[in-house]
This record gives sequence, C-alpha cells and structure tokens, in this order.
Amino acid sequence: MKLLSSLILLLLPCLTRPNFQRTPVYFGGFFPLSPNKASVPGRALLAAAEVALDHVNKSDILRGYELRMIVKDSKCDPAYTANMFMDLLSEQPNCLMTFGGACSDVTEILAKMSAYRHLAQVYY
Repeated sequence: MKLLSSLILLLLPCLTRPNFQRTPVYFGGFFPLSPNKASVPGRALLAAAEVALDHVNKSDILRGYELRMIVKDSKCDPAYTANMFMDLLSEQPNCLMTFGGACSDVTEILAKMSAYRHLAQVYY
C-alpha cells in the first residue's frame, strides 16, 4: 500500500500537468530539390533533416519550443537562392535562422545574406 501511494504521488504531476502549447521557432531550410549542376541529392538531405527535426521536437531538449522548418529549393544556384532568401524574409512567420545549403556557392551567399540580416546560419 505504501509503495502504491508513493507511486501515485510520484506520477501525479505527470498525470495532472496541463496540456501546454509549445512556442514555434521557425527557420529556413535550403536544399537543392531540383535537378542541379552538382548532382547533389537534395531530397535525401531534406529527408534526413526532417528526421533530425522530428527527433529534436519529440525530445525535451527545447522544452516549451517546437522547431519548424520552411523549406526552400536552392537549385544549387546562388542567384536563385538569394531570391528564395528574400521570399523567406517576406513571408510570415519570421525566421530566426537559415539551414543549408549543400553547394558551397549557395552556402557562401546564404552566409553573407544571413549575417546582413542578423540571422544565425547552420550549414552542412
């Protein structure tokens, strides 16, 4: 009986915890989804990023927050990526960072534009 009482007291906060909303944190993900000059497998990179995102969101690493990725096709083209970056900034909600982009010339333009807009950038 004492063990059961202890177990109930231990689990009670988990059972009665209110269902809270997690604050979404948006970031732009740039992947070469169209056929590109470098033959980079963008869809595979996107799938891997989505799996990682799912793992982070299911864990309690970012308690109270949920990462959400807005996917953009970079086409491994710096000029096209610059246009997609500007589209990303004009969309709602606001993004706090950029992720990408597979091709070095795209990564370079993303780094420059992200720094100018005071956004963090993670690249692979």
